[in-house]
Amino acid sequence: MALYALSTIRTPHSTTLLRQGLKEKESALRLNAAGFLLLRNDLSGMNLAESSLLHPEGDVPGYILHNVAYAISEGVRDSNAVPSLSRLVRAEDVETRRAAASALRHTGSRSALEPLAQALRDGDFEVRYDAVIGMAEITGQSDWAPNMELFQSREQDFLRPWRESAVANQSLAN
Repeated sequence: MALYALSTIRTPHSTTLLRQGLKEKESALRLNAAGFLLLRNDLSGMNLAESSLLHPEGDVPGYILHNVAYAISEGVRDSNAVPSLSRLVRAEDVETRRAAASALRHTGSRSALEPLAQALRDGDFEVRYDAVIGMAEITGQSDWAPNMELFQSREQDFLRPWRESAVANQSLAN
């Protein structure tokens, strides 16, 4: 309850107190603190979140992992998170992959293009959609950023050019 109350107060002091929560012994408290920090785009809890989402401990309730994934999806905008998000977008758990794809998109960073290009081949529709939208937004090609309904009806028409572009860019980089 105290962590939640702190999360509603957007001041430097409350952020400092949330960071103190990362030092708690109980993993659920640490993860909750990490999630509330990530919602603020504060990456001090990112390593803990990444580790917990990629290798969940049995004693951490599923709802806390859900909350951490949500915090990444909705709060993370910092391009410094791209390396962690690149690993998370390849996670086994689909909710984690969705959160990472969304956050990669929200960073607006060109360094997010490579992991988003890899996400174009994900087995999950929402991950692929966020990958397409993210690539379109980051490259400034709004014509290739369909709404969800159009993407659903013509998915391959939107995936193909981004996949071809990613392959071309990869061969130029080598």
